[in-house]
Amino acid sequence: KDGRRGQCWTLPHRLHRGGQIRNAKGDKSETYDVIFHPDTLHMATKNKRFMDMVENAAIKGIQETFNVTLDENNV
Repeated sequence: KDGRRGQCWTLPHRLHRGGQIRNAKGDKSETYDVIFHPDTLHMATKNKRFMDMVENAAIKGIQETFNVTLDENNV
């Protein structure tokens, strides 16, 4: 990008609408499941930047697949 060298990563994952839960106040919340390969998660525990990429892939995937906007401060 912009003439700079870099790497292009893809993170295969599966998305699933989990269902609804209620918090302590009784408010409903929608849940989603994101499944990554165990090796991906292992790498993410070793590298903060990689973990950020995994988290962003999960959030973006949920938002695009299920046409929702997540509160990124509370995921």
